[in-house]
Amino acid sequence: MNTSTSKRLRNLAPPLENLCCICKVIETWLADEDCIADAHAKGNEVKLGVIVAAYMHYSIICGSAEQGLDRFSMRKFLKENIGSISLPSNKRYVDYFAGLLSHNIRINKALLYLIHVTVLGTPAFEQGGCKAFLKLYQGQCPVFIPGIY
Repeated sequence: MNTSTSKRLRNLAPPLENLCCICKVIETWLADEDCIADAHAKGNEVKLGVIVAAYMHYSIICGSAEQGLDRFSMRKFLKENIGSISLPSNKRYVDYFAGLLSHNIRINKALLYLIHVTVLGTPAFEQGGCKAFLKLYQGQCPVFIPGIY
């Protein structure tokens, strides 16, 4: 039995560049008629749904016409076992990936600087409002963590 694994942080979708690699591995594996792809999610099945949805986009853009039945099976699997991708952030993530594949979105390689963050309105988590906390990541590494008040 030949297997391929992808280790990721438990509750995060894979970085976009890794997502493309995962899709290529799945495509290569499924090219053999005797092989099936069996994906397992540790913890959160919704993240598995992101990978399956991303692969569906990948197979539409990069795959062959014969993969139509496979896409139908994957869509059925998502509906029956995982449900729809309901988190707006996961939907955006899959849309970004599809945009990159179709060349509708391009990655900006220039440095970007976050100058300020504006939050409109104050959530009332406690009786006096809330204390906001902002943590910035580059990839999966924190690059800014303010002191705790």
